[in-house]
Amino acid sequence: MIEILISPQLAFSALVLGSLYSLIALGLNLVYGTMRLLNIAHGDL
Repeated sequence: MIEILISPQLAFSALVLGSLYSLIALGLNLVYGTMRLLNIAHGDL
């Protein structure tokens, strides 16, 4: 039986990437909620 061990570096990278995705989604949600217009050019604001 093969045991799959997640290294701490892999777990940390996954946590950072998930946090980044959630911050991007939160920013898009905030812009859409205030303007009622989906702004895809989120980085240009």
